Amino acid sequence: MQELLNEFMNHMREFRNEMNVRLDHLGRGLDETNQRLDRVEQGLEKTTKRLDRLEKGQEQMAVRLERLESRLERVEEGQEQMTVRLERVEKGQEQMTVRLEQLENGQKQMAERLEGVENGQKQ
Repeated sequence: MQELLNEFMNHMREFRNEMNVRLDHLGRGLDETNQRLDRVEQGLEKTTKRLDRLEKGQEQMAVRLERLESRLERVEEGQEQMTVRLERVEKGQEQMTVRLEQLENGQKQMAERLEGVENGQKQ
């Protein structure tokens, strides 16, 4: 009976030792998993910070784009106004050309009349 008890105790020690080995192995696995999770969390924090910076940059770019669009609209309005003014100047030049032609014709007529008067005085 003592022999059976000793044999049973030996099996229990072996079983306990085997369980301790397995528990150590599981403990190391849990430690590694915790370390991996820590690294993943750190990576997520870095990624979150990067995304925050990207979002802030996008917001800034959107503001700058709105300003550029506003400036572009003002430039286009200015160009339209300049086109209108240029058309007015061109019409003014045409009118000045017509007046100049009228003056030239008037000078020719005056010269012709003057010649007629001079010719009449000579006769």
